[in-house]
Amino acid sequence: MLDRVQLNREVRRKQSGFGRWVYYQYKIQR
Repeated sequence: MLDRVQLNREVRRKQSGFGRWVYYQYKIQR
């Protein structure tokens, strides 16, 4: 269970970081 929760947390963090990067790239391009 702990491993599963940690994995979900890491995936969420990575997704959020990726989304932020894409947002910045989009903002810079425009």
